[in-house]
Amino acid sequence: MNKYFFLLLLIILSVFRLFSKENNSFTLPDDTTTILFAGDTHFIWGVKDLQKKNGLYSPISMIKPLFDQFHYRVLNLETVISKNGITRNQKNYVFRSDPENIEVLKNLNVNLALLGNNHIYDAGQEGVLETIDYLKKNDIQTVGAGKNLKDAIEPHIQEINQIKFAFFSITLIFDKEDIASENKAGTVGNHPLLLKKIQEIRKNVDYIFLSIHWGEEYNPFILKEQKQLAQFFFKRGVDFIVGHHPHIPQAIEVYSDKAVVYSLGNFLFGSANYLQSQNILAVFHFNKQKKFIGIEVFPITGIYRKYGYQIQEPDFNDIQELFKDLYYLSKLENKDQLIFISNNGKSLFFKGLD
Repeated sequence: MNKYFFLLLLIILSVFRLFSKENNSFTLPDDTTTILFAGDTHFIWGVKDLQKKNGLYSPISMIKPLFDQFHYRVLNLETVISKNGITRNQKNYVFRSDPENIEVLKNLNVNLALLGNNHIYDAGQEGVLETIDYLKKNDIQTVGAGKNLKDAIEPHIQEINQIKFAFFSITLIFDKEDIASENKAGTVGNHPLLLKKIQEIRKNVDYIFLSIHWGEEYNPFILKEQKQLAQFFFKRGVDFIVGHHPHIPQAIEVYSDKAVVYSLGNFLFGSANYLQSQNILAVFHFNKQKKFIGIEVFPITGIYRKYGYQIQEPDFNDIQELFKDLYYLSKLENKDQLIFISNNGKSLFFKGLD
């Protein structure tokens, strides 16, 4: 049976309740340590038009209070932030954002920018290095690109509330010239040195996050190869995988101490493709004993034709539609997951299995 048909059938069969009675009883502990992940981000096209009309911070002013609730904030920066570098004209789309947008990231208190993606090299080596320089001069750390391969593959280590995390970032979507080498700046793919570095770091941190730019654009279903690769990395020391590139949310799988968010969808993206749906923010929760509790998912607007480019909470009907899709997609991949809806109906929680 075709997967698309299977999803449609599940949604149509409304006699099945989305959440069981026991799914309404879970309450998050107080004072968890929280790490927020946001998806694909650039500042061109529709985003730039909105900024010209309503001001630099207008796209994020309504979502900022949500960002401020969490301890650490990470996003996939899928653009060069640069005035220099040679544009790669052979690409269909070139993502180059004005350096003034560093102030937007600072306003959101972004702590870490993921650069492992297929657009960080859109202005060549000079663009990569200028982007990293702008970010680090403004106290935003980077991972997933660098002045050479060794630099690009190096994780970012961060201690948050006495829990030590390592963050890696790679891309599986790239042109050959995007990739860093011994003497060339760029991003990094699934290089053999990655596993060596993961094993080296494993004994020095509590948890390892791996960001992967992967998958198929606008396909709600994950590819077989993605599921296999996630299990491969889990067996070699990675705890959590967070994905992006499809521009729409995909399944989430949570186990006892491992988890994968296959795609966050977009965060701030200037296109208005008719296939775009609402997007998600994924917040990882850890308790005072350093134990992973689960992932809380917040819906954000992504149908830019309907809402414009000011990120906000979708309306009630769009939230319910997103939750329904995400629930079924996730259960399709791992039927044993425990998925709860918050009391206020504004978030889903994927609980780590005991």
